[in-house]
Amino acid sequence: MWTDVEIKGKILHKLTRMGKFKHSHTSIDNLPKGFPKELRRDVKDAIQQLIKESIILY
Repeated sequence: MWTDVEIKGKILHKLTRMGKFKHSHTSIDNLPKGFPKELRRDVKDAIQQLIKESIILY
């Protein structure tokens, strides 16, 4: 089982690999893709936490 910190790190790593900085953007609906299906709800929760922490913008 993945921890919240690991999921957040994987999300941020994915955004980094995709070059999603400054003027580039992606839909948050696409971020859970690539994670195991049983983790997708946890990924969506982690995305919301990253938004609340102002680490990613929505």
